[in-house]
Amino acid sequence: MYNKGSMRFYTAQDVADMLKVHRRTVTRWIAKGELVGLRSVGKGYRISEEDLRKFLEKRRTNRVE
Repeated sequence: MYNKGSMRFYTAQDVADMLKVHRRTVTRWIAKGELVGLRSVGKGYRISEEDLRKFLEKRRTNRVE
């Protein structure tokens, strides 16, 4: 996790670990436009805490129960 000012950012691996999915799953969500990820200098992605919350809320409301 990285902090930039008052904003928190997670790596794709951080998100994968939190959601118990593979890192590639997270990068696929980003590639599909389902999750906002910013490219970092080292070719990885950074996902803001706010964008992650929006993504999770959207997925939760789209679930079939």
